Amino acid sequence: MIAQATDTSVWIHQTCQRLADAIGWPVRFVPRDETDNADESTDCWSMKILNGDFIAGKLKIDLPTDTRRDRAFLAVCELAEMTGELIGEVLTARSTLERRTSDVSTLVDVGLSIANDAKPHDSLDRLLTAAVELTYFRAAAFFLIDPAVNSVNLRGVAGIDGDSIPQTRRPLEAGTPDLTALANGQVLVRSDKSKNGDRWLPNEMSVGLCVAVQSEAGPLGTLWVYDRRLRMPEKREEAAIESIVAQLATVLERVVLLRESESQHRMQRDLQSASESQPDAASSGFSKHCGGADFAALCASRYELGGDLCEVISIDENRTAIAVGDASGDSVPAAMVMSAVRGSLRTLTSDSLGEITDTATVIQRMNRTLHQITPAHQFMSFVYGVFDATDNSFAYSNAGHPPPLWFSGRRCLALESHGLLLGVDADTTYDHSKIHLKPNDMLVMFSDGITEAKNADRQLFGTEGIVRAVSGSSDCEPEEVLRAVSSHVECHTAGTGDSDDRTLLVIRIRP
Repeated sequence: MIAQATDTSVWIHQTCQRLADAIGWPVRFVPRDETDNADESTDCWSMKILNGDFIAGKLKIDLPTDTRRDRAFLAVCELAEMTGELIGEVLTARSTLERRTSDVSTLVDVGLSIANDAKPHDSLDRLLTAAVELTYFRAAAFFLIDPAVNSVNLRGVAGIDGDSIPQTRRPLEAGTPDLTALANGQVLVRSDKSKNGDRWLPNEMSVGLCVAVQSEAGPLGTLWVYDRRLRMPEKREEAAIESIVAQLATVLERVVLLRESESQHRMQRDLQSASESQPDAASSGFSKHCGGADFAALCASRYELGGDLCEVISIDENRTAIAVGDASGDSVPAAMVMSAVRGSLRTLTSDSLGEITDTATVIQRMNRTLHQITPAHQFMSFVYGVFDATDNSFAYSNAGHPPPLWFSGRRCLALESHGLLLGVDADTTYDHSKIHLKPNDMLVMFSDGITEAKNADRQLFGTEGIVRAVSGSSDCEPEEVLRAVSSHVECHTAGTGDSDDRTLLVIRIRP
């Protein structure tokens, strides 16, 4: 961070010097911490330089030694103002980039750390601390739902004393912010506008954001973040909180499952000794329509929790981010790596700088972060792409994942791979490729659980099996193609007991 600050200072100084050489007027930049002591007797023009919402310093023009240059004062000021705006934009972009990189690293670090926590409360403390570190909020609190008495109860805090939280046991009644959040997703409570706002906020806080923590099975509790300033949460903060909430739900689901059934006792043994067992597979999937394409996906886990990732995220009305990955290992350890990568991906896709469409950059950042915080035996194959409906293009980068298949008419092509698995080598550089699709073309993405499925003779299903299944249903909707491939896999493995995490994503370009 010090080196980065030094590089920035040198760049600003060089920019000022080049401007001074061009206009013939002395130009200098005074950092914020030096403005109070700066000599302003020679100033004839100054401008505040902003780094985002904060003042970085002032750009100043002094009187020239050659008085003949006075006639150009207005033009010089206009040029200096343009230069100042440029410096401010560069500083803001660099700061945003640093924050985003830090956010990704923190989210992945937290996600991997909670996988090794023996006590759920340790995981809760880590996540609440991360909620404060990743936002400008001062404090955080978690309330766990108690369905027996229809209330939520305080179970953890960060950045504040638990005694400062009002109503640590809250009934879920009409009009209460916790119930409103559980019904609507979130609610903002302000001391100046909310009815009885002070009833829900600590004395020193002026605003509180209450966010529902939910699983597929139902509500689990509420996450509160507090601040002393009356303000709305920033988009970046909302994305970070969304990632924290997702990991909170994962931790709480793990606790519930561990306590409620024998199959979840196996999960407890996974956490304690990483032993392996053979329960039934759990399946989930989705279908959706985004920006000129139809999507259908299936994720089937060998255990209740798996390491496969399948994400389809709408960036805007025309662009859609697509990611498929497979974390090494099984069950909880793999699921924690996958969950951390998913949270990081969600944070990146919420960014507004446009780098989310640079697939190679996204892959390289995730690789460096994973390599820093994971042991040698933990890694992840990952393919990430962006579909743009304006020209039906698909840009992608592939980090050691089975190449997606492109079906166009009677042709089937395997897309390229661009480098090693994520987390293997921090210095790996990744390339990218771009293809242009036609209406009714299909892309099929999958994990190795599909191609490595074995029959009774231990023959692999392979990409040939996918091609055969798709060729027989090439005119069908993505959901039907998905069912056809899944059916072929089940027939191939019938009677073998072969089971692994399996992910399949079918994408068809609309006419």
